[in-house]
Amino acid sequence: MKKIVFYTENFWALGNIHAALCKLLYAQGFNCELLDFNLEYSREQMCHIADAADCIVTNYPSKLINYYGVTASKIVFTAHGQWDILLAQKELGSNFDILAGYAVVGDILKEKSLEFGITRQPSLVNVGIFFDRYYQPAADSLNSVGYAAAMQTVNFWGQEIKRGVLVEQVAHRLEIPFKKAQHCHFLAMPHFYHQTDAIVMSSIEESVGLPMMESAAAGKLTVGTPVGYFEKHGPLGGGIVLPVQADEYCDSLYTTLDYYRKYSDEYKKKCCEIQDYARENYDWSKHISSWVDFFANC
Repeated sequence: MKKIVFYTENFWALGNIHAALCKLLYAQGFNCELLDFNLEYSREQMCHIADAADCIVTNYPSKLINYYGVTASKIVFTAHGQWDILLAQKELGSNFDILAGYAVVGDILKEKSLEFGITRQPSLVNVGIFFDRYYQPAADSLNSVGYAAAMQTVNFWGQEIKRGVLVEQVAHRLEIPFKKAQHCHFLAMPHFYHQTDAIVMSSIEESVGLPMMESAAAGKLTVGTPVGYFEKHGPLGGGIVLPVQADEYCDSLYTTLDYYRKYSDEYKKKCCEIQDYARENYDWSKHISSWVDFFANC
């Protein structure tokens, strides 16, 4: 049985993804452990952990190599964002080519890897959700607006990409209660979705966008920008896609929320359609094979 150690955060999106992977990959014959990125280890401890595993998987390989002295050939780099790729490119140097594996979690990151001048071709792995964890009957009317991400985050170039304040401003204009779940543990997210009737994303950059998938499974009106997985799934039935440009985004969001608040039958119908799409497209059972194939060849 191949032993894999995931060196990552234990909460929020990364914690959600890797906790799921540990469970699912074990069923496929992999022995997986989570190693908390936010704790400090000695070089001896980390090297012992790496030596005892077949590979150590992280989105921050340069820390393992440069700070802890782990051999690059033991490390599998899985990029969950553009920042991960750019930082690895800046800090790894020739070690990039001798990593045990390199994968990205979305088509956009595969394109960005090439655009950034990285010659190594990444594997593509897909992220899912446990649909049944989030499922609940769709609400009957729109009485609150939820925001399920960090309100502010800057990218590699210092650009604000989340823009949560835009959603809050529109909710206040409509006099609809605004609820946010900043840095909520992923196990508490189903409770958060239970308290909201719509989940809105305002980002200009995402790699996945888990809240769009989770809220769809929860039967909520799911509204976002054409970034991350929502760029593909939104137009196909995963939700309502709004323009990215700030003024257009706010106007469109206002109109969308106001419409579905006034017409409860249309709101319920749309939420059920979005939930049906999530059931057919988002569950981990449809995506875990990409990870199994990837790790089998690392």
